[in-house]
Amino acid sequence: MPLIPASKGSASANYGTPRHLFDFLNRRFRFDYDALAALDNRMPVKFFSTPDRTYEVKRAPAGGERIARISELDGFTHPWTGRRVFVNPPYRPPGMIARTVTKAILEAGNAEIVVAILPVDTSTAWWQLLIAHAHLEYLAGRPAFIDHETRLPLTNSTVPIVVAQFHPGPLAWKRYAPPRGARLVAT
Repeated sequence: MPLIPASKGSASANYGTPRHLFDFLNRRFRFDYDALAALDNRMPVKFFSTPDRTYEVKRAPAGGERIARISELDGFTHPWTGRRVFVNPPYRPPGMIARTVTKAILEAGNAEIVVAILPVDTSTAWWQLLIAHAHLEYLAGRPAFIDHETRLPLTNSTVPIVVAQFHPGPLAWKRYAPPRGARLVAT
């Protein structure tokens, strides 16, 4: 599947996932892989990928953790086979969200589960692909993502967010049909 072009004027940069949002989703999906993390804002999972490598987190006997590099591949090239994948893609450079949606669609049949938190942008080509390949749950309100530099929550989020659970193959939507004999009201 070719990568779809990015929308012009992507509005944000790279922000960390609010821990409470990740914890809420993790209770439901039990992630073991953070596919597009930064080394300093990864989620607490067994495996994670940065823009240039993939790592495994091992618990140290003294209670800490040891991070071991297991691959020179990033989250876009490292296979997601058998993983329970969490993704909060960077919004920049342009094209990152489109690449993320494409990768998630391609890996949905290989991974145990793929869940991404994405901005709602119905005007883009990647959104049209997304709605054909993922179950969407819209978040109430706008989460305060974590600024990469200050490590503080942002208070000016203007973009609604959706939780996308990817499925192998396009979703089959049932067309609504009123029950036999039901009267419809004209508007």
